[in-house]
Amino acid sequence: MKVYPLGYAKSGYKVEQMMERDPDLLIIDTRMSPNGNPEWTGAALKAKHGKRYRWAGRFLGNVNYRGGPIRLANPMNRSVSQ
Repeated sequence: MKVYPLGYAKSGYKVEQMMERDPDLLIIDTRMSPNGNPEWTGAALKAKHGKRYRWAGRFLGNVNYRGGPIRLANPMNRSVSQ
């Protein structure tokens, strides 16, 4: 399995290109809260990519995203919402 760490701020166009080229590719969203840029909210990504979009922020999101050392929410839980 390959993992491509990408952020929408600098490489959003790459994400779109990769999703178009590879029908087996998934987006695993690790943001604590899938909000922000309207094109990149969890709802927008789910509407565009369906089951290929998965939000894992409640497990892999940084609970200190507003400042402080990085601390994952619940990394031992391996379930990813669909």
